[in-house]
Amino acid sequence: ETPCPPAASMADKIEIVRLDAEGNVKETLRDDFPAGWSAARTEFIKLRHGYHGTAAGGWLELRVGGVSKMSTKRK
Repeated sequence: ETPCPPAASMADKIEIVRLDAEGNVKETLRDDFPAGWSAARTEFIKLRHGYHGTAAGGWLELRVGGVSKMSTKRK
């Protein structure tokens, strides 16, 4: 009997989210990256140039453990 692999802890969770103009999460676009950071970064780059990245009034963030690591927000 093979044990189930442990679930990723919140500290390791990688996700791409879409936020509204106030910074509230409107949608989680992706939260499953078995290949890790590199795959997440590649997907983020693809999404920022697509429909989700150009939606009016908001921005995308690539988060690790709930902390923004990459963002399309203009400062």
